Amino acid sequence: MPKQLFSIVGRTEENNLVISGIFRFKETHGMTLDVIFDCLKDRNMVPSWLHLLEESENAGVNFEKFMTELEYSIINVYGKKYWSKISPLLTTRRA
Repeated sequence: MPKQLFSIVGRTEENNLVISGIFRFKETHGMTLDVIFDCLKDRNMVPSWLHLLEESENAGVNFEKFMTELEYSIINVYGKKYWSKISPLLTTRRA
């Protein structure tokens, strides 16, 4: 039986599902983050940002490079205001 790529790790205040496994999905299927985020958004789901960062770190991805990709993808799908809310959480978590 194939391993499930996504896991539900919570719900937002708006009752959207919070999903982990995004990085593994990206690496397995070669999709860009903005495409993945857009698909999740269409289904009332959001990535677990901390799980996403942790998964990329565990895979040995350069933090600055990944943050650049993440910034582009989040702004493209959710907007600059959302990025300004998420970015400090990710950079604080890394410190």
